[in-house]
Amino acid sequence: MVCLVLSFAVACGSADQKAHPRRVPPEVVMPQDLSRYPASSPQRALLLWFQAIQFKDLLAVKSLTSVREIQRVKWKTLRLAVNLVGASLRTPKLVSTRESGRTAAIRAFVHSPSTKTRDSATLIPETFYLEKLHGNWKIDDITYLLEESDAALAHDHQGQ
Repeated sequence: MVCLVLSFAVACGSADQKAHPRRVPPEVVMPQDLSRYPASSPQRALLLWFQAIQFKDLLAVKSLTSVREIQRVKWKTLRLAVNLVGASLRTPKLVSTRESGRTAAIRAFVHSPSTKTRDSATLIPETFYLEKLHGNWKIDDITYLLEESDAALAHDHQGQ
C-alpha cells in the first residue's frame, strides 16, 4: 500500500512542479559535455574541475587540483575563489589539447564572469595547464580562477 501511494505521488508530481519545471542553466557542465572525452583524459579532468567549481564542491575542486598548486596559493585562497566565482562560471569551449608525457595544456574559450555582459561575444582565450599524477589529471595552474575571484571582489567593492 505504501509503495502504491509513493509511486502515485512520484508519478503524478505536484501542480507546482508542472507549472514551474526545473531547468538546468546552459552554463553548467553537463554529463553530455563530459561524455565527449575519455574518462582518463585531461579534457574531462578540466570539465570536471569547472563543474566542481560551479557547484561549489570544495572537496572535488581540491581533489582535481595539484597539491603543488594548492600549496602555492593556499587552501583558504582556493576556497574563497570557488565561493566567489562558482555560480557565475560557465562551461568552457575546449579548442585544442597538447599532451607531452605527464603534462597537458588545454586551450579554451571561457566566459569571463567579471565582464559586464553575458553575451557570447565576451569569450576570451585561456590556456589551462594540467599534470598527470598517479594516473589522474590535476589542474596545475589556477590563475584563471584567481583572476576571476579578484575581479569579483573588485566588482563587489565598487557596488558598495
